Amino acid sequence: MPAMWIDVDAAVTVPVNIAALIDDTDFKTREESVTFDQAGLDLLWNFETTAGVITQTAVTPTNTGGVYDWTNVGNAMYKIEIPASGGGTINNDTEGFGWFSGFATGILPWIGPMIGFRAAALNDLLVDANGLDVKLDRNMDLTQHLRGFHTHQGNTYYVKPVNGNDSTGDGSRALPYKTLQNAIIDLITSGNHDTIIVLADASPGVTTHTSTTAIACNKRYFSILGPGRDLIITRSNNGPTFQITADGIEISGFQLGSDGASATSSGVDIVAVDFHRIHNIWFLDTQGDGIHCGRGSNCHFHNNHFEGTGIAASGQGIHISGAGGAGNANDNEIYNNHFAGTVGTAILIDDGTTDDTAIYDNTIHNAGGWGIDITVSSDDAQVHDNILGNNASGNIRSADPTAIIRNNTEWLSPTVETTVANAQRTIDVTATGASGIDWANVENKGATVALTATDINNVAGDVQGRLASDGLGNVTAWTVNITGSLSGSVGSVSGNVGGNISGNVEGSVAVVTALASGAIVVGAFVTDSITAAAVSAGAVTKIQSGLATSTALTTHDGKLDTVDTVVDAILVDTGTTLPTTLAAIQADLPNTITKNVALADFPFFMVLTSDHVTGATGKSVTAQRSLDGEAFANAANAVVEISGGVYKIDLAATDLNADTVCLKFTAADCDARIITIVTKPT
Repeated sequence: MPAMWIDVDAAVTVPVNIAALIDDTDFKTREESVTFDQAGLDLLWNFETTAGVITQTAVTPTNTGGVYDWTNVGNAMYKIEIPASGGGTINNDTEGFGWFSGFATGILPWIGPMIGFRAAALNDLLVDANGLDVKLDRNMDLTQHLRGFHTHQGNTYYVKPVNGNDSTGDGSRALPYKTLQNAIIDLITSGNHDTIIVLADASPGVTTHTSTTAIACNKRYFSILGPGRDLIITRSNNGPTFQITADGIEISGFQLGSDGASATSSGVDIVAVDFHRIHNIWFLDTQGDGIHCGRGSNCHFHNNHFEGTGIAASGQGIHISGAGGAGNANDNEIYNNHFAGTVGTAILIDDGTTDDTAIYDNTIHNAGGWGIDITVSSDDAQVHDNILGNNASGNIRSADPTAIIRNNTEWLSPTVETTVANAQRTIDVTATGASGIDWANVENKGATVALTATDINNVAGDVQGRLASDGLGNVTAWTVNITGSLSGSVGSVSGNVGGNISGNVEGSVAVVTALASGAIVVGAFVTDSITAAAVSAGAVTKIQSGLATSTALTTHDGKLDTVDTVVDAILVDTGTTLPTTLAAIQADLPNTITKNVALADFPFFMVLTSDHVTGATGKSVTAQRSLDGEAFANAANAVVEISGGVYKIDLAATDLNADTVCLKFTAADCDARIITIVTKPT
């Protein structure tokens, strides 16, 4: 390797020897007076080009004013001039590696240092001040920032809260500023895409940057980048820690808090400006919202962590609002964030115009309010592929009638979507008569069914009506409620008949005649006081025997006969009406795909990988299927496009000849669509 680098194509002076010239008699005395015309001097220039060509050229030193002037540096060290051009024997006009070797009378042979010759710009970059050593530091700092968003990259400045100085610092890495606010004021040029890099202390532990006022980001298009979670930026009193009032601000790479005591103490407050990117921030225990975006559009909030945000007034993790003045809050994206235990709602979209909000790939749990709450009637919100659980008010609520809400997973139970009516869908029965169930409102088939005004509910009314018409007095309190639980596609109806004749019979009744006349009256009984478990074996028989010999109950014989007749009628009526009604309900249930039976026009939806939402049109879709976990094979028939990203395929019997069928549809630039089918036997 070269001992030194010299600019090529320039007149230079280089060392002749790498160590002091030594006398050849005692091998230790330094020769400190060697001249250009020393007796017996033989000087060679050895040179190797970058192509590996080696040459040796004899050089005759000159005195002052010559081409190859020889100079005594001192202490038996010497140097010689080499011209860029015009020299008689050698010139500095070729990139490569060179060194001198020589001997003279009375002097031991010597060799000079190897010298590398290359372009001056490279030496400026790699060796000189503000060269590659500084630039490498800068480039390493900017690695996370190089994303190709801009055609121009501005200046880079440094802030170090521990030992920076706003008075003597110049913003360089060697002389950093101490505070972000002064660095923004003094160093940032609006619109220049400058970058401020905040440095943590080199010693172990957390570095804290505390501001007494909001850090005002009021210049356009610049970035603030931190080293990671061991840097904390916070504010010591009420109000936001960062307040953004200019377009195009990027904030990344530190822990962010707000130590004030009011709801205004948000981590980041965006005020009617656009095109911001906030990512890789740890929002911990902010007094207000983690991010409050008021009338800001085209903002990306991603890869952040929100925990305990909103302490002062049940604030949110991210709060986007389109109200409060001119402007709106459209086309914002919230993705790849983790929300854990926000005091209020994790993601709140409310007020004003907030169209085309995209919320996807977030994990949201243990929020004190909703997981995701879109309270304003905005247009075209896209909420998909989020994981939610254990949020106090619920997981997703939306007042947007055009919202796309799909593929969201509740980790404690099956997938739950929402309706635009602000509530999770359950089975709701609104149709009357034989129709029975309004299946358009059915989302999860395992939910409880309210059978109001259906044929099944009418059985209860019929029973109560018959009892009342037979004049049974207090027994008209007898009601029949049949509640059903439909699980999967075909439900089962379980009945519960309550309100039987009042009484309490425990064990076996030994002597009914021991009851005095008038000891049992209708008012002494409580509804549902007799249950099957309370009546032991043989008790009913002994009661019947006692009643037959008792004169105290003779006046009620007629009514008891009537009860017996009516109950028989109920059993006959239920035995004929109930099976018919159940059969009608089963006929209305959705059909299940049958094993080994062809199915025509099976539809599915393909989306572009660019945003995972837009329907993919004009694609050549490949259809494959896996039967009972076997390897995928091509489907029998080709896929046909319908429109708007929707396609269909005729599934052959061979494609469905399994208990479990996994369908896979793929196309260029599209997300793969996976559909699993559990067939019913033929």
